[in-house]
Amino acid sequence: MKYSQTRTFGRICKWDFERTAHAAAQIPLTLLIVILLLFLVACEDNSVQPGTPGTTARITGQVVYDGLGTPAEDATVYLFENAALFGFVDSVLTDKDGEYKFTNLSVGPEYFLYARKYISPGSPVCIYVSPLSDSIRFFLGPGSIEMDDLVLVQIRASATVSGQVVFEANGLPADSADVFLNLFNGPEIRVAAGTLTDTGGHYSFTNVKTGNYIVSASKLLLSPTMLVGDSEHFFCDGVSTYTIEQLELGAIPVRKPAIYIYPEEDGYFDVRLAFNNGTYLTKSVPEYGSGWNVFVDRSGRIEQRYDYLFYEAGLGFLPGLCEGWCVCREDLPADLRHLLISIGLNEAETNDFIVYWRGVLTGYSYYNIYPMFDAGIDQFVELEVVPRPEAMLRVWLFFEGCDHFEPLPEPLLPVFQRGATTVIEWGGVLLN
Repeated sequence: MKYSQTRTFGRICKWDFERTAHAAAQIPLTLLIVILLLFLVACEDNSVQPGTPGTTARITGQVVYDGLGTPAEDATVYLFENAALFGFVDSVLTDKDGEYKFTNLSVGPEYFLYARKYISPGSPVCIYVSPLSDSIRFFLGPGSIEMDDLVLVQIRASATVSGQVVFEANGLPADSADVFLNLFNGPEIRVAAGTLTDTGGHYSFTNVKTGNYIVSASKLLLSPTMLVGDSEHFFCDGVSTYTIEQLELGAIPVRKPAIYIYPEEDGYFDVRLAFNNGTYLTKSVPEYGSGWNVFVDRSGRIEQRYDYLFYEAGLGFLPGLCEGWCVCREDLPADLRHLLISIGLNEAETNDFIVYWRGVLTGYSYYNIYPMFDAGIDQFVELEVVPRPEAMLRVWLFFEGCDHFEPLPEPLLPVFQRGATTVIEWGGVLLN
């Protein structure tokens, strides 16, 4: 055997021992040790941080039938990014050998994929489906990842999925909470079934068919507060009984507020967040700690590795929202682009927003979009940047799905002008 293979989440590290031995004889011992250390680092499970550029990466693999191992021709492979939202990226058909490839991928996101086989090309009737893959991330920049086989399982419909919903704050059962069984349906995640919890917080779904699922729950309290919770994704074989770990209902999250800093000159910036009215920090990149102190160059690059500062937060309450736009789902990408540019985001910021939210706003025919700007956002999270920028724009968009067009009073958009040093923040909230 000329080389050995070590698999890590579908990635293959290859090392040609014959050539290495020959080369080692020509290299001083100290340099050889350095080379070997670099090789070991290359095979470690270290992911690229958000914001790392690069669009020459690719993912390849093969789709086969369960039990037979034979290639599945004309199976559709779907690629998603970001486990928090599972935004759809792209889909491809397998060739006669069951092989597929995705090219020109960014190295930053965390990817997932799975396959479906339809009764015929173009038919909506799916007869086989594979489990969702493990997390896929590119290591040490752009490259090629060869995946383990995606195995297609025949669809059946006699499984049971059950569990319990509790309140995150005290662990008590949440009665009369809405629970939804969400199916990965091609490029979308759609509600397959819904029910209410009983007095003990329990729920059950029967006759569940084979597929990849997420269970979600929500409960609207007497005050203007909604609590939500989601399970991890799981694969149902269509025949077994599945018990989901307890779903904890907590504050509804604001997704990925991204903070961009464009300084007049290279320098350090102190960035502080103040959380109000029960809002609390849940995630941050880089780690927030007691605040960010970061070096930013004139291009906006932060610490030479990030395009923006990232955080997420749980909202202590839901605001009253009435002004906005009702948009047809098919028109969302174009309408969002026009809206964000009109508000004051540039092309790169707008693209980041749309890429993050695409594939998420798929469960309804229409979406109400309610904007919130600077002072409104302060009631949840205040933002302070030192040195103080000449211009700052903060915008969150609240999305509420609906099944028919709902005319809304349109809001007055702020007039924004960028300055010598500018700070931009965008975020989003999915209400249902």
